[in-house]
Amino acid sequence: MLKNYLKTAFRNYLKNKTTTLITIGGFALSLAVTVILSSYILEELSVNKQLPNLDNIYQVVNSNNDAGIEEVDKDIIKQIPGIDKVSYYSNFGDLPFNQANKTMPCKVVFCEEEFFDIFSVKFLAGNPANIFENRSNVVLSKSFAEKFFGNENPLGQTIKISHNKEFVVAGIFEDLPNNLSIKCDAFCNTQSRVLRQSASYDGVNLIFSRIFIQSLHSNYDLTK
Repeated sequence: MLKNYLKTAFRNYLKNKTTTLITIGGFALSLAVTVILSSYILEELSVNKQLPNLDNIYQVVNSNNDAGIEEVDKDIIKQIPGIDKVSYYSNFGDLPFNQANKTMPCKVVFCEEEFFDIFSVKFLAGNPANIFENRSNVVLSKSFAEKFFGNENPLGQTIKISHNKEFVVAGIFEDLPNNLSIKCDAFCNTQSRVLRQSASYDGVNLIFSRIFIQSLHSNYDLTK
């Protein structure tokens, strides 16, 4: 019985080739769109899910393009009961890294040491607790360090950022996961004023756009 149904269907398809092509094409297209949308939705739902304290992380966002968020004293924020860690944050985008005749763009983020705890950044070399004791220290991702320095040991190497003051590679961190909302290959100290002035000269907006806050427990009400 089933064999006869299949034969009949196949004959009808051969008789109506145009209709058959439209039907199969429409089915294939809808299937492809479904797969793409499903992949996108699953990827969006997985953002930052690897963070153990995700429910405890909050951000204060600056919506004014003409003023920074530096006026907010993070030491005062830390005095609020229930607040554990606080860090300024600003994404610089690509800045040129230079050494001798070698130049390479690198995605740079300004932050402070507590940022590494908030976002569970894994260090392969260097101590994240005091990595920015020297304002001229910079921390590189493993892949960027290999790309820029090759087989050389990157630790202690001197580089120039944005054709300006020299910085010292003080640490290496494991490449950030693809589903992490933070994207960068280098971390610099928020107190690197000389670098900030240089980047501003290059046309980069240097306002600290966010403060990340980690509380001791989830569902914390920051408005209290």
